[in-house]
This record gives sequence, structure tokens and C-alpha cells, in this order.
Amino acid sequence: MILNTNKNGFFCYCEDCREYHIQFNNVFLTLTDEKFEKFVGYLKEIDENAPLIEEHEFVTDKNIILPILHPYMVVLLNIEELRMLRKLILIEENVVDSVSYKDFPYRISNN
Repeated sequence: MILNTNKNGFFCYCEDCREYHIQFNNVFLTLTDEKFEKFVGYLKEIDENAPLIEEHEFVTDKNIILPILHPYMVVLLNIEELRMLRKLILIEENVVDSVSYKDFPYRISNN
């Protein structure tokens, strides 16, 4: 069952395997209930203003690390990607992000 989608991917829950699946850009994650809760907790705790990797010539603008279980691999995000991932996964908290007439650059008239 698809829970949410955006231009970067999708977020779904497979009732057969009882796991969450997250496809975000070129990353695909499969998480059990317990691991999903930990992942969500990690996403909520990330401070966007404090880089997790110090500036280095090999690390350009992506300085936020996603936890991956593989010992030789890390997934790096920038702030915009982190925000898009949060919007994709943290559905309940995004309810206030709906579009209203105030979001458009023109005025509504009665004519």
C-alpha cells in the first residue's frame, strides 16, 4: 500500500512482508516496524544547521548522513534532500503543508 509519494520517490508498506519500503532518488530502503521507528527518530533529531561531516574537499554540499547498515557505505544528503525525505516519510506532521490560495502569486477576485 502506497502511503506517500513525491518527485523524489515513494513511501509504502507491504502487508505481505510487513515492512516499509522507501525509494528516495537512487536509494531504496526496506525497514521493519522497529527499524522504521528508529529511522524516523533519527530523521527528527537531525539539526539542519549543524553539519554532520566537516567541510572537506571531497564532500561538497552533502553533509548529512543517513544511517545504513552496510559498514562500507554511507548515504549523503543536503538540506533540501533531507527536507524532501522528511516530507515523504513524516506524513502526519505534513498535514499543515497543504496548498492554499495564499501560495499563488495572484489575487482572487469576484469578477
